[in-house]
Amino acid sequence: QLANKCKAYLQQNGPLTVSDCMSTKAGQIPPPAKYVIHAVPPRHKQYETSEVERLLTLTYFNAFYMAEELKCKTLVVPALGCGEFNIVSDISANCAFEALCLYDSMPREIQVHTDKLEHIIIADIDANRAKTFAKLFQQLIEQKASEHDESNSENLQTSHEQEEIQQASNETLQKEQEQ
Repeated sequence: QLANKCKAYLQQNGPLTVSDCMSTKAGQIPPPAKYVIHAVPPRHKQYETSEVERLLTLTYFNAFYMAEELKCKTLVVPALGCGEFNIVSDISANCAFEALCLYDSMPREIQVHTDKLEHIIIADIDANRAKTFAKLFQQLIEQKASEHDESNSENLQTSHEQEEIQQASNETLQKEQEQ
């Protein structure tokens, strides 16, 4: 059922490119799931590592943004890019964390809704990968807290990261307006 919905979407809207997302109704997935957000992460073999990281961070961010657009309160996301796309868990975890930081710091005036996602859960069918994510997230949280304490700054984002979020947000809004 989901495959048919995806095919219909693609026939109507054309193919997705790397970092794009689309949504379908949850179909046979039991409640409370309402939607499935389908994302296109980069294939590691097709890009340099730095570009993979940029595109994968944008893919996670776009999924978070789409969930907000759909007025979701909770989003469960797998380890994007791992498996057949050949992205190692460490890279995917770092990109997911960076996207979470970017999403959390998104200025209110460019948010689609006043209510942000309340819960973003990174889950994976592979138990070792899930453990890797949990361990890396804990380390990254501690690192961010340490950086925050050292700099005594309320804003943890660099100007470069703020430019990326603005650019990603503008691209997402532009695509939304085109449809």
